[in-house]
Amino acid sequence: MASTALDIITGALLNINSYSPGETLQNADAQTGLAVLNDLLDSLSTDQCFVYTQVETLVPWIAGQYQYSVGNPVGGTFLGFTTQGSAIVTGVTVPANMALLGDVTDVNSAVPAGATITAFSGNTNATAITFTAPPTGSAGTMTAGWPAASGLYLLTFSDGETRSAIFTNANTAVNWTPALTGTPTVVGSVNINTVTLSAPALFTQTAAETFTYTVPGNIKMGRPLRFRDGFTRSSTSGISNLDYAFQMISFDRYKEELLKNVQGPWPYTAAYQPTFPYGTLYVYPAPGTNYTAHLFTDLIISDFAQTTTAYSMPQGYTRALKKLLALELAPNYGKTPSPLLITQAKEAKELIKAVNDTPVVTLRFDSAIARAQVNDAGWIIRGGFV
Repeated sequence: MASTALDIITGALLNINSYSPGETLQNADAQTGLAVLNDLLDSLSTDQCFVYTQVETLVPWIAGQYQYSVGNPVGGTFLGFTTQGSAIVTGVTVPANMALLGDVTDVNSAVPAGATITAFSGNTNATAITFTAPPTGSAGTMTAGWPAASGLYLLTFSDGETRSAIFTNANTAVNWTPALTGTPTVVGSVNINTVTLSAPALFTQTAAETFTYTVPGNIKMGRPLRFRDGFTRSSTSGISNLDYAFQMISFDRYKEELLKNVQGPWPYTAAYQPTFPYGTLYVYPAPGTNYTAHLFTDLIISDFAQTTTAYSMPQGYTRALKKLLALELAPNYGKTPSPLLITQAKEAKELIKAVNDTPVVTLRFDSAIARAQVNDAGWIIRGGFV
């Protein structure tokens, strides 16, 4: 069912008698409850039985590579300018750790959700230009042709106004939007450092905007707490979608392998170290080609971004979160949880864990070892007579 953080916080406070039905919840209480709720969710993600599903991630193996960094942490921020309909962010000082395919967001939401970095330039000093006459409006003419590549760049005028302007190689014409409001002189400078995104900006920004970017590892995904298992999908001898499973083993068992960079067609074992900020996945043997890996990890339960945003959760989770959050909030409000609340919280959590619990893996033997097949009526299914 869909619930907001405010619903859960209100229910939790109701359980410790710190809220009355019909009462308006103060913003300070809502924000405190949101912070504690997100801390609780972060903690519950470490409980394997509280996680209700696995996430499948598809990535190409890198031929010959047996160690992979796993994660997509925030790398930092940079300033830039957007132009409506253009995927190029201008006027950027490119961070040293920026990487392709990193996610980008901005404070004013000019960048569409899900936008990633597809290209970026090196850092170059600003280029000075001179106009044939003091520029006005939305266009001007330079005294010499533009020496750099054609594109959208940040133009700074002598009066301090900035515009993302279109320059064309060897051409003297330059255009920008919106129109100038001041009275600059003929001198200007151009910052030619840019970052290109996978989607165009939704609107123009003539003031510097703050962008946040991530730096993906070899495997771009939220850093997982646990890998479950996976398989390599290949196409060989004209046969497609052949899946070769690999087994997750402990890191100590992986360390027993003698030659870890030996190559095979695909891995058959893997070990995971939850290092931070990137996890590390080791596979053995190293893949021999760029087949597609299907990796299964435990879901990281998402935080609530705002108190009013609705989230859909499986049955039982809303009640459990209300009861568990009530236990977390009780000391903050000088309350002692009642025995009934403690019992209800335990029951709600155990019901969820019972549903999510993974059945014990059945011990299996090769049929040729377990018993003879001579009198087995299903012989044809397993390869014929022995």
